[in-house]
Amino acid sequence: MSLKANIRLAESAARTATTTFTVDDNNLSNGKFIVSITAGAGAPTVTISIDGYDPTSKTWYNILTSAALAANAVTTYSIGDKTPAAANVSAEDFLPEKFRVVATKSDGTAITYSIGVNLSD
Repeated sequence: MSLKANIRLAESAARTATTTFTVDDNNLSNGKFIVSITAGAGAPTVTISIDGYDPTSKTWYNILTSAALAANAVTTYSIGDKTPAAANVSAEDFLPEKFRVVATKSDGTAITYSIGVNLSD
């Protein structure tokens, strides 16, 4: 497995609301998602959800959801056909052609984070 694409889904910025980042033309099946939290005032949290899109039913389905993140840290999540599944951390699955990352905020307090993904076949 070799790196084929590196996508910056969300540049580092302070965010106060739930935000969705979509990839429409993925042709690679494995992904490592990197979430870097660098600042938060009070006790804000963000929960990361990685969802696939089914073009037949035109609906989103969940592949992986993180635990609530608050600490200044870098956290990674893996999705792949040979990735051992671990609750809230990794999924033995594949990324479809269209997928999204939803960063759900716990409240209106700002938290600064970035999200990147490394894709491979």
